Amino acid sequence: ITSAVVFLGFAAIASAAGCNPSFNVTAGPDCIEKCRESAGKGMSADYTLDPNSPNFITSLSYECEKGTPAYTTYMTQSGICMMNCSADDQADFGSREHADICTWYSAHKSDTCADGSSGSTSSSGSAS
Repeated sequence: ITSAVVFLGFAAIASAAGCNPSFNVTAGPDCIEKCRESAGKGMSADYTLDPNSPNFITSLSYECEKGTPAYTTYMTQSGICMMNCSADDQADFGSREHADICTWYSAHKSDTCADGSSGSTSSSGSAS
């Protein structure tokens, strides 16, 4: 039984490792990332900034699906926190990181995590 439990645990880790391999947006400054995570975790315990997680795309929806209640809550909470970050950090997030994240999200929001051997699949067939 111990071997089976270890194998199942490894299989779960291996399958998560294949999620969202094309995500290549450079993370922002620490202050900004902490605000993003704090706002997201305040909305859902499953929120994550880890592209290897099967919850990653859902997490990005909070900051990229404009006009939704989740977007309003997330942007309000993260924005209040980000006011404590430096002006340079805020500018980087607003002009680069957020735009890049949401561009990637828009192209991949229908992706699903497949088994560890096939990684992320896209309904659009896009590899980027």
